[in-house]
Amino acid sequence: MTRQAFRIPHCSKPAAMALVMAALVMVPGIALASAGVIAIHNPSFEDNTTPSPGYGAIKDWESTDTSATGVNTSGEPFADNGAIPNGSQVAFIQSNNGAVQSLSQKLSGFIPGKKYVLRFYYNARYAAFPAAADPTMVAKLGSSTLTPVGGISIKPVGTQPGTTAYYLAKYYYTATGRTATLRFSNINTAKDSAGTAYDDSSILIDDVSLRTAASKPHNK
Repeated sequence: MTRQAFRIPHCSKPAAMALVMAALVMVPGIALASAGVIAIHNPSFEDNTTPSPGYGAIKDWESTDTSATGVNTSGEPFADNGAIPNGSQVAFIQSNNGAVQSLSQKLSGFIPGKKYVLRFYYNARYAAFPAAADPTMVAKLGSSTLTPVGGISIKPVGTQPGTTAYYLAKYYYTATGRTATLRFSNINTAKDSAGTAYDDSSILIDDVSLRTAASKPHNK
């Protein structure tokens, strides 16, 4: 196929600039950069399904252990409380063997020195059984542990699926390079009161977004 050069017809400067901007919107990478948005693939975990109870690989996300992470729809074993914020699925990160478990994705397009805001919705599995415990979540970009996320404890928003909104998280990051890996971890490695077995806890995450702090606010 023959490539055709993009030409701006003879017109006023404002009209010419409008045409240039329209052309940029048609180029995904440039459009994202111009909007101050860092592209996150599969940000609401809708791009693949896994059979119940939901363990398995998540498209575009790296897992420390696919037998400890996966996706759920409302009412499945991990998404057992709260109203899913976006779409019909959420990701879960379970820790029940004393190991730190994580989901991560390498991101690019940062401008070093620029400030970004990370937003996402989160919750915890209710799991009304004796070994259940509240998870401890850490979010990182590159080597930076984001504040105030670093080590906050979270609790289920409710006891039933589809009734209560998830928590909304908002954290800031100043870029140190053009790429950085976004990582969500469940670091609960505690044992039960008898000290004989590890607690079982799970984090639920949905609708992840990342943009420059000066960009247009998130629409939710």
